[in-house]
Amino acid sequence: MPSGDRYVAFVDLLGFSELVTRDWDNAEKKYKQFIDLLDTVHRGAIESKKSRGDAVTSDPDLVIASDSVMVVGEHLPQVLDMVQQVQTAALLGIGMLVRGCIAFGKHAHSSAANRHSVVSVPLVLAVEGEKRAHHPRVILDRASGVEASAHSLWREGLPRMLECDDGLLMVQPFTLWNEFDLAYYEKELDRLAAPYKKTKHAQKWDWMCSVVPRVATLLDELRELGEELEGERRHEEGHWEDDLKS
Repeated sequence: MPSGDRYVAFVDLLGFSELVTRDWDNAEKKYKQFIDLLDTVHRGAIESKKSRGDAVTSDPDLVIASDSVMVVGEHLPQVLDMVQQVQTAALLGIGMLVRGCIAFGKHAHSSAANRHSVVSVPLVLAVEGEKRAHHPRVILDRASGVEASAHSLWREGLPRMLECDDGLLMVQPFTLWNEFDLAYYEKELDRLAAPYKKTKHAQKWDWMCSVVPRVATLLDELRELGEELEGERRHEEGHWEDDLKS
């Protein structure tokens, strides 16, 4: 059984198990829509990377079973990207929120014929972390070092993470291809949240709607960071005199 250190995300599709027992045909239809849109979002993300000239690396492993999604990978950026795409597909494809956690540690798995075996420290930690997430978000486990590793990615300038009011880091839930996408998410969230007003699920949807302006602030911060890094790069390359003249 191959083993090694891996990042493992455990993501729960909120409300899907209830739908399965209540309306099988609708659940099966939504499941197909979710998987199809996840494939589409993932292909779009790869094309976006190519257009920016970014390196396209190997994908993490993705396992989908009923209302649970598991993402396993050696590199945190790729796992974060895939989890973001899972959230986008759940939200836009089937109108569902997710909750989960990403942890790190020893992980082993094997596949042979009709048997699949997994023993995993980070999976155990991620399942426990999903319960602590409380809100519809995917948090980064602090104890296993994922949160600390994620902080080192800030200077890449990609909107992968978002700091919450309780001090935890979460995966930024919206796959963004351009600056206009956030307005689309805001409109869709308002539409999706409307039927849940005055229900037990209203608080979850209200919380997710509140994430949009936080992401807008994050994008502004990353834009400023990009300008700062560009200034540092130009200074290192000896262009500071040109900047002073301009």
